[in-house]
Amino acid sequence: PLYLSGYISSPVLGMFRVLRIFRLFKMGRYSRGLHMLLCAVSNSLSVLYTIFLLLCVGVVLGASLLYFSEKLSCPEFRVSGELGL
Repeated sequence: PLYLSGYISSPVLGMFRVLRIFRLFKMGRYSRGLHMLLCAVSNSLSVLYTIFLLLCVGVVLGASLLYFSEKLSCPEFRVSGELGL
């Protein structure tokens, strides 16, 4: 907790946080709803992979479309120098 951070060193608080997370996982083992949710997700992994792939393709295409549309509206700068850049 935040109110104990001034009195106890941070490695001790980190240990308590890890213990709370382990306790949550241990309690989740006995939860019937969580078990049902994990079974449903594991049964539909192929569909979730397909959706994730389509999302990634959409993000790349959308970003490319924005990049090229903004590139057309920007003025072109020429740098003159010894190297001809």
